[in-house]
Amino acid sequence: MDKTTAKSRLGVMLLDFALPLMVVSYPLDTLGHIEFLKPLHLPEISFYVLFFIFLNKDFYNGRSIGKRAMGFQVLSNVNGEPASPLQCLIRNMTIIIWPIEALFSAFSRKRRIGDFLARTVLVRRDKVRSRTILTDIKGTKPTTQVILTIVIALAYILLVKFGLSELIPTL
Repeated sequence: MDKTTAKSRLGVMLLDFALPLMVVSYPLDTLGHIEFLKPLHLPEISFYVLFFIFLNKDFYNGRSIGKRAMGFQVLSNVNGEPASPLQCLIRNMTIIIWPIEALFSAFSRKRRIGDFLARTVLVRRDKVRSRTILTDIKGTKPTTQVILTIVIALAYILLVKFGLSELIPTL
């Protein structure tokens, strides 16, 4: 039943990458070049918003908008349940080595580097309307794991932005 291929994995990766670029980055970057909006630093804000989206794209039930549309889901490799928000975050922290992940995915049907780190696996599921993510968002309760995941994502963004030596001067 599971017909996950390297080609389909790469297709989902590209869709998950392209959608936020079109919806967030392109408009903010374009507006950021308008003279009176330059003081708002919209392109820089766009970078941080995109980074946060990329880190947490699978947050809801292990399914990003692209995964829902193409019929995929990230599951825990430990118990077969949908990956937790924290597992999805760990899985997506490899965004900083995205080209390596894409290359790795070209040769691996089910797992990429992030999957090994988070103990997850990508599997085929029924396609669902991308809108179903809105239902998942509305149903999300601010549990300790949800809050922890968001805090870790923000801390990770700061680490990538400033590097360890800037945050901890003694290093």
